[in-house]
Amino acid sequence: MTRQELSAMLHHLDPGAACSIRLEVLAAMFGDNGLDLGPSAEAFAEEHGCTFSFVAGEEPRFVKSDVF
Repeated sequence: MTRQELSAMLHHLDPGAACSIRLEVLAAMFGDNGLDLGPSAEAFAEEHGCTFSFVAGEEPRFVKSDVF
């Protein structure tokens, strides 16, 4: 998956919907080792009207804001 593909996926999410992405995919996409992924993924999510959530033991996910 590329950033452009993720961008399109996030754009098409319904308000309140979530999209989980494997950590390895996000790390490769953002060029991070997975440990410092948060800030770059959060900024990307914000640009696309989403929030980024990464809880230990769960796959990272983007949640589309339900307020525009």
